[in-house]
Amino acid sequence: MHSSLGSPITAAPPLTLGRVVILVNDYDAALAFYQAAFGARVLFDAPSPTGDRYLHLGFGHDAVAATGGVGDPPGIGIWLLRVDAGDETRVGRQTGGQPVAVFYTPDVQAATARVEAAGGAVVRPVATGDGASFAHVADLYGNEFVLVELIADVP
Repeated sequence: MHSSLGSPITAAPPLTLGRVVILVNDYDAALAFYQAAFGARVLFDAPSPTGDRYLHLGFGHDAVAATGGVGDPPGIGIWLLRVDAGDETRVGRQTGGQPVAVFYTPDVQAATARVEAAGGAVVRPVATGDGASFAHVADLYGNEFVLVELIADVP
């Protein structure tokens, strides 16, 4: 097999998705929201050399995996990144009106209620179809997420 440039394609080493970057205006407000709405755990929080902040959050089993032993790959999570001065209009719009990510939950109704209680918004209310119930919600800044509850097949 060859690439579009004509060079042979070699097997790539396995990759692990680590973080999805979410632009925010305020680290502490965003952290409080993600903890209240989604049960986020802080995986890493330290100042950057430029005086900014490295703030990584994990969720559910991935948050536990991220605290594993030395050499273990980190769990999937998000990296809250404060937007640069002058780029504030990008916050909440970094995906062009599409969702940033999908969260799976055992109870989409309860998860949607937690987002609202934390100050987020329901973009599309809970609907059911194709083996799942789902809702679109937004964080404090308009970053949209899909909450999905998979429905078990009933015999």
